[in-house]
Amino acid sequence: MLNHRLLMSIAALLCSATFCIAAGEPATSPSQTSVEALSPAVGQAIAELSSDNFQTRQAAVKKLQLAMGRQMRALIASDDPETQARLTSLLQFNDGLARWMLDVMKLPPDQRKSQLDFGLREDVLPAIAGIFSAETDKRVQGVKALGKFDAPEATAMLARLIDDTDRHVYIAAMEAVWDRKPTQAVVDALWQRAIDAGFTGYRSQPAPIAANPMFRGRVVAGSTISNRIYIMPQDAAIAGEVLAHLHSPLVGDKLDAFMGTLETLTKNNPWLFNNNTEYVKNMFRLVTEYKTPGSMRALYRLATTAAYQPMAGQVGNEKYYWSARTSPLAALIEATGQKPEDYRLKRIVVLGNVWAFPAEKDENDAIKKLRDWMSANGQKLGLQDLAQPTTQPAIEETGSQKLEVNDK
Repeated sequence: MLNHRLLMSIAALLCSATFCIAAGEPATSPSQTSVEALSPAVGQAIAELSSDNFQTRQAAVKKLQLAMGRQMRALIASDDPETQARLTSLLQFNDGLARWMLDVMKLPPDQRKSQLDFGLREDVLPAIAGIFSAETDKRVQGVKALGKFDAPEATAMLARLIDDTDRHVYIAAMEAVWDRKPTQAVVDALWQRAIDAGFTGYRSQPAPIAANPMFRGRVVAGSTISNRIYIMPQDAAIAGEVLAHLHSPLVGDKLDAFMGTLETLTKNNPWLFNNNTEYVKNMFRLVTEYKTPGSMRALYRLATTAAYQPMAGQVGNEKYYWSARTSPLAALIEATGQKPEDYRLKRIVVLGNVWAFPAEKDENDAIKKLRDWMSANGQKLGLQDLAQPTTQPAIEETGSQKLEVNDK
């Protein structure tokens, strides 16, 4: 059951907010909210919401619903155009606050209290109402206003807004956290858009299925599948750009943990690196940017493993070859400050700018060269285990699946 203080905040928000503001009274914080701010009837109904008697509680809800309906009637009673215009704006303001309150009530008690104390501040209220407006442009302006508050509650809300379904809103939220000290919630939200959402299909994660709609008492056939799982990777490049800019150890930790899972994933899905999707580019970009030992080790193992899914072809007079280890190899070469062209690597523009070698032998030679380089320089990078001379398994020459590409 909701505690009395929270019920008072709800009542102040839904019942007294429009009355008090319309009357010219100053807005109050949750700690200042009291029964005296409400009419005696409303105050009594709120008290009855905590009654031990079920019928009393139900009657109290109906009383409050009736009071809110009468409030709306009183607000729209004026025929003056100027008054109606201002009251329309006020109702929209109240609508946004109501949506926010419903969202806050889903939070754990400790987070709920801090969000209430922050959101009901006089200087924060307009931003909150804007963020939870039904209009996209007002939501974006609200996000921008929220970004100006240097408070942990603002950062927590921005992290949740990065996960918003409105593209304009989540992009504004990603811009708002650009120069903020990142929290785990912010990094997790950005990581979901930059990396995880793109790999969902490879991890056999089922798409969420909603209940089928009803029509005249019968279930409408056909699955109702949420498309959120498919649109989440949109704007992954922006999320990746923000993660790279943050230079946070939190991102490095996420990167190490994620890269450690890729070896198994690559064996089961050999086409994983044979594409130029934003989430794969983000992954390699973050390795190059952060250079964490864990991610570098993972790249090294991926670059020197067996050549899964080899592919060879020709564009005009130019032959090419790549495998599942080509992109990790190129990323590791760049991350260690070397030049891909020294390893005979180049991008094939007409095939999506993918990394490729002239032939399979060039890739095998590049791996041998990388092993020699790592033996000589790995210790400088904190990769002592890779720097130790070891007996490396022979690189097998593998057959390639031919893919002819007509450049005309």
